[in-house]
Amino acid sequence: SVDGQSVSYSVHLMKYRSSIHYLEQKEQVSLNSDDGRRQAEFIKEQSMQDSIADAYAVKLAKENKITVSDVELEAFLKQQRQSSDGEVSQQTYDAVIKDYYDWSPDEYRLTTRNKLLRQKVSYAIDIDAINLAGDVSKSVSKSSDFNSIVDSSKDVNGVKPVYGKSGWVPRSNQDGGLSLAALKLKVGQVSDSVKSSTGDGYYFVKLIGVNDTQVNYEYIQIPLTKFDSSLKAVEKVGKIHRYINISQKQENGGK
Repeated sequence: SVDGQSVSYSVHLMKYRSSIHYLEQKEQVSLNSDDGRRQAEFIKEQSMQDSIADAYAVKLAKENKITVSDVELEAFLKQQRQSSDGEVSQQTYDAVIKDYYDWSPDEYRLTTRNKLLRQKVSYAIDIDAINLAGDVSKSVSKSSDFNSIVDSSKDVNGVKPVYGKSGWVPRSNQDGGLSLAALKLKVGQVSDSVKSSTGDGYYFVKLIGVNDTQVNYEYIQIPLTKFDSSLKAVEKVGKIHRYINISQKQENGGK
């Protein structure tokens, strides 16, 4: 539990089971080997940390009256099914998820909803990122020189804009919605602030080039830091309690 907010045992085990499945089936690592045991221990800790973050996000979501609607969830899932050849069918997508992560459609929807909730919370509570995005918005309204804007930007409580380039990527690139934002622009034009659907911050996108299959853009990112720093502070004062002990039988998928 995190400051009184618990995460269910089944969700934690589901995350762990998924990673172990991928390790064994896709990377062909034996859990009976020394390397396999080391990786399993790492996965166990990683799954626990992820579950702790989910529990903290639920706590903050309740305090800030933040929810993820069914419409938002379906829109995100639909976006995930997009490829360069069009939209992948639900049946095919479910089969891929089962093959790679050993999740049923309902399990995948649950983990995705938790992911989206954590993202919404991260955006809502990060006032420094919001303020910095506002400052960058004013700058890009006057200049499209992203390098100069980043170089001249002052950090806000240690948070500073980051400059980057995509290079030529598919028009349907899974990059948090940045390619889609770039495709709405004319060459040299700059977007308004974009909330990345990967939950890693605000972006400003400038279109560099586009053709029938690819897009090329520059970006300025304002990273989110408040959620992680707040969770670390909660952990530091001893408000995180762990109750789960995964048996060897459960680690091997109940075999």
